Amino acid sequence: MSAGKFVVSDWIERLAEALSLLAEAQAPYLRDLFWKTPRVYDSLRGTSHIKPELLLDDLCCLYGMARHCSNSGEEKYYAPLCKALDPVRYILRQHPTLSRVISPIIGRDDFYMSFPGSGGISHLTDLIAGLMSRASELAGDRYQMAAGELNAFLALSIQSTTNKLLDSLNTGYDFMLFYGLEVKEPTTVVDGLLLLPFEEIQAYIEDSLIEQLAPPSAGFHGWRHIGAVAREFRWMPGFHRMGNEKFQDMGNPHPFFREVWRFLELLAVAHATPLLRLADFAHHTNLSAQRLLGRQDQNGTCYQGRSAQAFDGFEASPKLDPKALTEAQGVFLNRTGRRYQSMAPVVGRLSEALS
Repeated sequence: MSAGKFVVSDWIERLAEALSLLAEAQAPYLRDLFWKTPRVYDSLRGTSHIKPELLLDDLCCLYGMARHCSNSGEEKYYAPLCKALDPVRYILRQHPTLSRVISPIIGRDDFYMSFPGSGGISHLTDLIAGLMSRASELAGDRYQMAAGELNAFLALSIQSTTNKLLDSLNTGYDFMLFYGLEVKEPTTVVDGLLLLPFEEIQAYIEDSLIEQLAPPSAGFHGWRHIGAVAREFRWMPGFHRMGNEKFQDMGNPHPFFREVWRFLELLAVAHATPLLRLADFAHHTNLSAQRLLGRQDQNGTCYQGRSAQAFDGFEASPKLDPKALTEAQGVFLNRTGRRYQSMAPVVGRLSEALS
């Protein structure tokens, strides 16, 4: 790469090679970390959700200890790991997006990263942890693929665009999660409003949260009776200098959720079946994208609905009926009319009575 000129393909290739060498160097440290801090890793039965082999928290913890090893007097122990980390940090610094937000002073690698509705201080080692965790989810040239995905996010920031990335990593959703109807494929309710099966939304919710919200034993049916009413948005992370933090204001989501609840009530009445509102999720982004960017704690807000403990997760729920859906859609499209306004309280009471 010639001086002063940034070549994306060269940057990705060099980063992938450095990550591969880091993977070898960090293996014994991860084993030591595991035995020092044993834990139980839970997984949901019956799901196909991808679980990273390398947990982001472990990697951030390990790299943080290596970064501050002089404070603990463990320079000798962490020397091989630091030797493998330094080239990765150097290569990351060369990307135009990162070079403009990170101090030129070596060692001062902090910057501010913003997400839809949230943000926080990050470090280059957080990005490295994200790259390694994301690579463990991928097959094939995993380090090159992860490096390419990171470059795509960094490029979005430079271009100030929200074009769709490969695998929809920069697709986000505001959605209401519900229980009681089997939705098999994405369906457009009205422009901008989607009815989604659980598989389409699973990559945006932690498994532990699903277990908390859903009726007991709902996983017995493979979570097929959970669906979502959602709207999609594109997003990009913001990279800013320390002291120049910026917040991505996504607006108030509550009016949207009020409209979604109206539709869900109509859907319940049209199917003559109870539909349980589990929770409202605002500004949620893909969990794999969060891991890639080293910030798995940056998802949006969650407003829990009615408790699902009284529902029996073993019972089968009805499948989405096209005729009932069309009926609910028709009434929903005319929700601003006088007839709907006069009948809305009745619809609400009927929906409540079903559950």
